[in-house]
Amino acid sequence: MKFYIIVVVLALFYVVDARFGQEEKPKEIKELEKFTIPGDDESGDFADINGYFGDLSGRVNDCLLINAPPCCVQHQCDKVLDVAFYIGHTIGKKNLQAKLVKLCQNLVMAEKNTPNLGQRSTPCPEKPRHKELDGFAKKIKQDPSKGPGRKMKPYKPLKTEDPGKPFKLSLHGKKIAPNCKDFPPRDPRDKCQ
Repeated sequence: MKFYIIVVVLALFYVVDARFGQEEKPKEIKELEKFTIPGDDESGDFADINGYFGDLSGRVNDCLLINAPPCCVQHQCDKVLDVAFYIGHTIGKKNLQAKLVKLCQNLVMAEKNTPNLGQRSTPCPEKPRHKELDGFAKKIKQDPSKGPGRKMKPYKPLKTEDPGKPFKLSLHGKKIAPNCKDFPPRDPRDKCQ
């Protein structure tokens, strides 16, 4: 009887040939998670921003899972860029702004999980709020394996809303992210939360 159970379990592993354990979160998520603004911070703003990026890095990771909406990563990157422009224009650290823009451009192209080996994921059809992300969602990385999913249509997630409660960042009573006032949606489908 025990031998039968072992054979069934091994057969299941053979049939369900997924890429579990082969992936690691993208390096951009790790960079966002550990992002810090160097310098003296008497007001505590830098700590708030660093904490916000830490929270968003977890949300971006959730956005790469199978049933996350196609535009989830792009929406989170728009929020990162809201803060990046605050860092560049208000705090005066343009080099950090440029680093965050590049990080978000790479993040928007990150490979998303799909249910079938080799299946493509659906790129975001919406325009991002920040023009710096234009065109990067169309260059989304796809599953490189040659599984049976290669012949299937791109996977369309079941969820349409971004996961979890929207994160917000305010400093000194001013809303920093999401900043829908200074960077309004350029697509009618974007609810900017």
